[in-house]
Amino acid sequence: KTIRFDPFNCHFAEEGATLYLASVIFCNTLEEAEDKVEDQLKEHPYGYNLTFDENTTDKVSNMPQIYPIYTTQKIHTFKMAEYATPSRTNYTFGGWKTSPTGTATVGETYTMTGTQDDTVDATLYAHWIPVDYTISYDLAGGNVSTDNPTTYNIESEPITLINPPRENYTFKGWTGTNLSVATPNVTIPTGSTGNRSYTAVWEENTATLTYEMVGPEGESDFGSLTANSETLNVVTGSAVGSTASASYGYRFIGWYSDSSCTDLLSSDTNYTPTKSTSEVWSNKTYYAKFDYGYADLTITSSCNDADQQFIIIVKNEGDTVTGEDID
Repeated sequence: KTIRFDPFNCHFAEEGATLYLASVIFCNTLEEAEDKVEDQLKEHPYGYNLTFDENTTDKVSNMPQIYPIYTTQKIHTFKMAEYATPSRTNYTFGGWKTSPTGTATVGETYTMTGTQDDTVDATLYAHWIPVDYTISYDLAGGNVSTDNPTTYNIESEPITLINPPRENYTFKGWTGTNLSVATPNVTIPTGSTGNRSYTAVWEENTATLTYEMVGPEGESDFGSLTANSETLNVVTGSAVGSTASASYGYRFIGWYSDSSCTDLLSSDTNYTPTKSTSEVWSNKTYYAKFDYGYADLTITSSCNDADQQFIIIVKNEGDTVTGEDID
């Protein structure tokens, strides 16, 4: 026969093997209760006091309640299924264990060995398993050599996200969970909870195209350009180009890829650089070449020889024109 004493309600509960409450013996006075307790303890000399510990300072709901049990049996077995299952936010209950640390060691039953005319105490500790949450990423074209974690829990060490590289782009930061603007350095601190998602934000790199003029040595006022430079996105950008205009007394020769003006790109005054879809823009300088111009001259010769020929050399307006007989 087994009884369970409820000290808060001052009554005895006679129980069978399943430990369900069968009857209550009420006491009118404290002395009467003490006498009945003494009588019952004499009849049931083995006492078992099993307590359950939350094993956390967090709030725990639905903790099982149990009162001291007194029985005629030296060995008593508790059935764990008969007690409530506790719950804790961000954790899963993993069973009971006999020490605060380690994993659950108590199975479906827990057995205690009693001592006659004494109460044996034992404590079982809740085993808590942190709930895993997911972390998802949208790298938006980037990649990482070492993947960022995809799961974490409330006890995880701080997680600092690895920023991905992307060719021809500059990483500006992450947006996503708790991030309304691109943030380059993101750490998930210990104690965080909930599923998370992050998106990489990129800024396309730029290149500068420069347009320069090359003219006769020692000259400076030989022409002009509509644009001296332009900046464009290296992948998606399109060049506008520049148009060359020769000053009076000079002429435009062409656009070249080198300052020595040996690699002709175009003889048109307007030049717009291009690239294929597989190429990217890089910093580059293009050269517009100018030279001395030609002049229409009327030559009056005092020679009687109609077949007389001359070489006329013209430099700049206002220069002296000289001729040479080349017979």
